[in-house]
Amino acid sequence: MLKRAWNWRPQTDRQKWLTVIAVAVLSGGAAAAIAVGPVRGPLLMLAGYSLLLGWTSTEGRRGRQARLALAARLDAIRPGEVDPAVVSLLRSGKKIQAIKRYRQLTGTSLHDAKTYIDSL
Repeated sequence: MLKRAWNWRPQTDRQKWLTVIAVAVLSGGAAAAIAVGPVRGPLLMLAGYSLLLGWTSTEGRRGRQARLALAARLDAIRPGEVDPAVVSLLRSGKKIQAIKRYRQLTGTSLHDAKTYIDSL
């Protein structure tokens, strides 16, 4: 098990970010342990905040899989079937703007437009 842990390498962006933050927290924790009392608390809070910020700002596996699945579905759309502006908005992750654009083009209701965009 120790050999497996030693040979492990980060695969995703989130794993890479957390590895960097873990090293920073460990070195910051060592600095905080050495630091004088008034500086220790803010150093530990900064390390914790950095860890939380890094975790929330990176894309998880589910998000990446959903993005790749959407890209595959959008690639399967035949030219002319859907307006290119709607497809480009969906590719860039702007789902609400894509629904709005689809409604402008077709004049459908919000519910129908959302259902259609979700089906893509």
